[in-house]
Amino acid sequence: MRQGGTFVMVIPDNPFRCPPGPYEHISMVAEYLKRHNPRGKVLALDAKNGFSKQPLFQDAWGELYPSIIEWRGASNDGRVTAVHPAAMECITVFGEKVKGDVVNATPPQMAGRIARDAGLAAQSGGCPIKPATFESAQAPDVYMLGNATIAVALTSTISHQSRDLSL
Repeated sequence: MRQGGTFVMVIPDNPFRCPPGPYEHISMVAEYLKRHNPRGKVLALDAKNGFSKQPLFQDAWGELYPSIIEWRGASNDGRVTAVHPAAMECITVFGEKVKGDVVNATPPQMAGRIARDAGLAAQSGGCPIKPATFESAQAPDVYMLGNATIAVALTSTISHQSRDLSL
């Protein structure tokens, strides 16, 4: 990236497997820029209006990287509808063309095509499961693992099972 350039990061809407992940990434890029390209900028275009641990991240960004990071939520034209790699350009929902020297666009997370084509995915693109067994909620005797799954209650289910096993 050229000196004084812009690193554009496109953050998808939920569901997101590691909600603080994109914001940790922003922090890491900003730290690198602070040391090696102090006139460089990070522009985060976010499909959401808020994110996990937002006050903590924004307080740290304000203290450590006050002139490096700009975060735009969905209501501030942060939602990206198209990315044109050859032009290094993102198009926002309001039609703004945002150019970057580096563009890091994370697509919306969803199950792979094979799972979607097999009818295992919900409308969101993720595969609902029974958290206790990882069995598909859409098809009996089919088990799902990893980023394809919608496993929001997994932590409490594992905790509950652990208590049951210790009796």
